[in-house]
Amino acid sequence: MPAYLRRTADEFISEQPNAVIGILQQAYASDGFVSQYTRQTQAWDQVVPELQRVFAQLLRSRPEAKDWTILLEYPLYRLRRRIDAVILAGSLIVVVECKVGADVFTTVDRRQVEEYALDLRDFHAESYQRSIVPVLWSTDAEPSVGTACSALTPTGGTVHAVVDVGRARLAPFLAALPPSTTEAALSGEGWDRSAYRPVPNIIDAATSIFAGHVNPSL
Repeated sequence: MPAYLRRTADEFISEQPNAVIGILQQAYASDGFVSQYTRQTQAWDQVVPELQRVFAQLLRSRPEAKDWTILLEYPLYRLRRRIDAVILAGSLIVVVECKVGADVFTTVDRRQVEEYALDLRDFHAESYQRSIVPVLWSTDAEPSVGTACSALTPTGGTVHAVVDVGRARLAPFLAALPPSTTEAALSGEGWDRSAYRPVPNIIDAATSIFAGHVNPSL
């Protein structure tokens, strides 16, 4: 199952917030989430208009970002969770965990968005060997210093260090992302419908671990 909603940045800011929220609500209800319906809807009521403002601001400073793709509520089957937002910024994958009303950046929240990014790296075919930037967006937190630079600090493999983005800083952060160079830009539809299975590195690692436990006398 693909994301609840997929749009280019240009399409996303042109759509009425209520229409976007309606699509998300319908998909959420179809998935059988009844007990959390009200709370999730209230979160979208705040996040969707704010995300539209973020992208409108982004396009004023970086017009070529109109072709970037935004995906809302993207599923991670192994974790049985959904990513709040994924932004395909040329060849970069930006994973955004939004904490509505949060005024701090917690270790638990950082670990959550990092786990999402690692899951994409290890189980999402279209994310294999791509640069993935996990972002914790606490909507009421004070902005962190050096946010844009920290996005380019790898922690190992292709997943970068978690970036803390506070109040009014998501658009400037996205605007400061490096342009695509040698890597081909990601296709929104192709990424959204990607196979979700262990990528070659994980298969190799599992094979090696298994081989190390095989009893040679058998």
